[in-house]
Amino acid sequence: MPDEHRIARTYTELGRAMRSIRISEADPSGAVRITVDAQGKLIDVVTTGLLARLPPERVGEVVLDCVRRAQARIPGEVSALAKRIMGGDDAEHIATTLRGWFPDAPG
Repeated sequence: MPDEHRIARTYTELGRAMRSIRISEADPSGAVRITVDAQGKLIDVVTTGLLARLPPERVGEVVLDCVRRAQARIPGEVSALAKRIMGGDDAEHIATTLRGWFPDAPG
């Protein structure tokens, strides 16, 4: 099989596997838990009764902090998956690209 077909098949396999990635983060108080997919899209927000204890002006900040922390984990999750499917250099290239899109969450 020509190399292009193998590469295309490998990337297709990676794309399928990435669709199953879900990354969740919760705020320390337990008031909010969010989930993002491998593209960083917010796919779920769960709140508890503890949310009522937060000042209203902090709710957005807490949600966004959880989203950023979850998104910051995407490069590592996808890189591990890509290494299993593709191996070395291609997986590292993908991880480097994703780190540019989803930098580490602020401290």
